[in-house]
Amino acid sequence: MAKLNVFITGQSGYIGGTAIDHLLKNPVAKEKFVYRSLVRSEAQAKAIQALGITPVLGSLDDANLLTDEAAKADVVLHFAHADHVPGIHAIVKGLLQQGHRHLARPILIHTSGTGILRDGADGQFASNEIYSDDNPAKVLALPDTALHRDVELVILDPKVHEHVDTYIVAPPTIWGEGTGPINRHSIQIPQQVQNAILQRKVYRVGKGLNRWSKIHVEDLADFYALLTLQTIQQPNNLPKGREGYYFVENGEFAYGDVSTIIADELHKQGISQDATVYDTPDSKEEGYWTPGSFGSIGGNSRSRSVLGGKYLGWKAKHDLDGKEFEQYIRDEVKRAVQKA
Repeated sequence: MAKLNVFITGQSGYIGGTAIDHLLKNPVAKEKFVYRSLVRSEAQAKAIQALGITPVLGSLDDANLLTDEAAKADVVLHFAHADHVPGIHAIVKGLLQQGHRHLARPILIHTSGTGILRDGADGQFASNEIYSDDNPAKVLALPDTALHRDVELVILDPKVHEHVDTYIVAPPTIWGEGTGPINRHSIQIPQQVQNAILQRKVYRVGKGLNRWSKIHVEDLADFYALLTLQTIQQPNNLPKGREGYYFVENGEFAYGDVSTIIADELHKQGISQDATVYDTPDSKEEGYWTPGSFGSIGGNSRSRSVLGGKYLGWKAKHDLDGKEFEQYIRDEVKRAVQKA
């Protein structure tokens, strides 16, 4: 059988870069796939080409390019942007075309995020609301105005499912160092660290009681590799379409506890006079946090991954003793201090 054509967006990013790195190392994937990857610059193109992948110069704003690439692809791995509506429309348009494919039905694996579950707690409480991917009806009942939902609704359209096998993957807070060719660092916790260094004080949002699920980036990459291979090997055994909504997590944490670890490590590094965590004055983001911080780390986002273990045999390998996550936070502080 000829190799299957895989079109990638977002390989230059933290999630996509690590996920594709794991696929490239997988011997089964090596036999089955040939890759084309969307990149935004010549420098990115050279980095991708060095991995044996054909770069495609463009962006998510190049609708015709995305449609053409998706029309030729057996599999689209969309990591690039969870909120870019024109881009997903262009990709779906291409997938719905009758291209020269090796599969009867093309495959779309889209990366969303559990920001869709986020509430407005502003750190004041830990919610009891937990979403599990073996209860897709509860996830589908989320409001259309939720974060990332506008893109998801394009993929969840029943008309799309008549011709395309779709899978939505929603990671929570991602941590750990990535293994991709360009960006190897996450956003949420490094953002919190950078804010503390900028302020020379560690603030928390509200009381810091809000909780998020978490996943190490390499555990997430393992999940993507397993899912991608299973979609072509045993697609009829996998939940897909409106049932194919996958959370990927390994435990959870309170963002107030992250503040405590950051404060302790900054004190050890001699950046702050003590290890005190301060309440944000008047609970105001402006002047104390980078814009959007209250939204990204202030709410609750609690998810449970059931389908990955049940259908893919996926198991997390990182932070099984609960100590690795704390060391990651301390290492992020040290890295930020060195760069400051």
